Amino acid sequence: MDKAIVISHSSRDNEFVSKLCQAMESQGLYNWVDSSHLRGGNELTAKIHETIEKARAFIVVISSDAFNSAWVADETRHAARLRENRRENYPIIALLREGVELGALKWIFSKEPVAIRVKNDLSGIRIAMPHIMAALGEPSLINDLRDTDETQIEPLEELVLELRSAHMRESDGRRRAAAQAELTYIPASFKEPRVRGTRVFLFTSPLGPIEIEELRWYLERYYLWPTGIFRTRAENVEKKLPEWGHELYREVIPEMSSANIVKAWKAIDSLAERRFTIFVDSRPDRGVRGEWDEADEAAALLLGVPWELIHDGDDYLFHGARSVRARRRLPKG
Repeated sequence: MDKAIVISHSSRDNEFVSKLCQAMESQGLYNWVDSSHLRGGNELTAKIHETIEKARAFIVVISSDAFNSAWVADETRHAARLRENRRENYPIIALLREGVELGALKWIFSKEPVAIRVKNDLSGIRIAMPHIMAALGEPSLINDLRDTDETQIEPLEELVLELRSAHMRESDGRRRAAAQAELTYIPASFKEPRVRGTRVFLFTSPLGPIEIEELRWYLERYYLWPTGIFRTRAENVEKKLPEWGHELYREVIPEMSSANIVKAWKAIDSLAERRFTIFVDSRPDRGVRGEWDEADEAAALLLGVPWELIHDGDDYLFHGARSVRARRRLPKG
């Protein structure tokens, strides 16, 4: 996963890293790679090195168990060498678990990285998150740290739609915002594995300027004069809402790549708190000025898609007393 954050750690720190990733995702950092998922033989060593080289940052969890991990040592040394040779910024962050002192960094680093002490529980990780975000060069959503150790993250069942390489696409005379998409289900319990779609797919917004303008008129202006021809226009919009919502559903949850996610999502307890996050990365694959302009336009349109309309053929995703909350996110810069 290009431009991801690589997290290196001992397998005995898996539970801690699951909590860390939960906290990172609460801050909008969904694009990360757990190096332990790539480990194995010599071929995979090369794969890990390649992933670290393509990453935008490297986090190493330093614990008593990490000292006994040859993998962690190798990955960290590779990241340190990479940072010395890179011209652009490449943050390396050492998270010191309880019982580990700063002197331990000499075990692996010739030049000390950013070091952040982290308590083992979830509230301790939350306290450390603003410092981790700052070290990554990211804005933190946690602005007030008072009483943070008393704060608990409410368990959330979450669907995350990552939209990357945003661009404009023309088909059948229609110009629509599109992006490479990946759908992931993140269970509320960090002990349960996340469920990813079986493949990356192309998302193309089924709603264009005409549909968006009709919806905007219906929501923002119809109430000012709800009679006569305006009533007829409103009725036409109301008839279209389920159709637009179902078109959006088919684009977001393609049957060929998301059947496993749909199965897991339908098994959620009806009383569980649920959220749908749309993460839009407007950065194009290449740095041509015109592509950046088009990517910005496409990203703005993707963020403006009325995601709350999603309709699975039976009901709206965001309807009801225990409905799904929508959240739109952009990366920094």
